[in-house]
Amino acid sequence: MLLFFYQGKKCRFCLGWLDELAQAYYRIRSKNAEILSISPDERWMSQKLKNEKKIEFPILKDEKDTEGGPQAPKVSEQYGVRILKPDLYPAIFIIDGRGIIRFRRVCTHPTKKPTVDELLCELEKLS
Repeated sequence: MLLFFYQGKKCRFCLGWLDELAQAYYRIRSKNAEILSISPDERWMSQKLKNEKKIEFPILKDEKDTEGGPQAPKVSEQYGVRILKPDLYPAIFIIDGRGIIRFRRVCTHPTKKPTVDELLCELEKLS
């Protein structure tokens, strides 16, 4: 699984990367991987974005586990990512079938993001 955290619709850089992932969706699927993206946007905003950009993978809202009580961390926090921090760019993880994180990149600058080809190479290592 390729897990993509991003700051939501307000982040132009994030949306560009979301577009790249959407365009590479079938190449990523060919490596037996699914894309799952998570943002702080409301569900209706994410659905609108999916429709506008014809994104085929899920975009979920980053929220707390309701069963975990009021102190439960958000999903992003469970992965050590703070997607609402103003100076933080997106983060991407590759998680294998056993739930082990095999690749992690928390971007600190737009030029530091992995390319789709790098991600495909990382996914190939899991085959």
